[in-house]
Amino acid sequence: MWSLRKPTPATLDRLLSRVAALELTYPEVGMSRLAQQRPGFGREAHDVILDMPYDEARDALCAFATHRLPYLFLYPVDARVILGANVIVCARIGPLWSSNPCRIVFVDETPDRFSYGYGTLPGHAESGEESFTVERRADGRVRAYTAAHARPDAWLARLGAPVAHRVQRQIKVDYMRALVTATSASVSLPSDG
Repeated sequence: MWSLRKPTPATLDRLLSRVAALELTYPEVGMSRLAQQRPGFGREAHDVILDMPYDEARDALCAFATHRLPYLFLYPVDARVILGANVIVCARIGPLWSSNPCRIVFVDETPDRFSYGYGTLPGHAESGEESFTVERRADGRVRAYTAAHARPDAWLARLGAPVAHRVQRQIKVDYMRALVTATSASVSLPSDG
């Protein structure tokens, strides 16, 4: 859903109601867990090593800290990562706002790794899945990682596919910066995945 104004809570509540019973817009749930690109989908990924305790990184990720950016927010604003929950990723792209409904499709947790993924619902500008992970490595450092397998779905996204690719790449970097900001950690050894 595109608009010239920042979406209001009432508008976003109506959108959440409309998508509550709808199916995902892609067939392969869990594809963002895979390292290889899926046929018909683009893949973007980014990872960083965080100078912070694992528990802080996990808690920030569970509260969608990655989605607190000057040009992007998640609704409901107090949402937590819960399997099956629907959320809306709202992004300002130039003069336009895009409201993109998603559903949490997996949550994986072990003592040293937390990961979740959300998939696109009808009305999202793209079709696909994005995952977010924090893990405590054997050397004690904490790695944060995000990956998306997506293709344009809305006509405006298809029309702007070359720009959308660059925007998606930057968003991955910004997600990691937001995680760092939320925890007041520092980052070392950034790399692209």
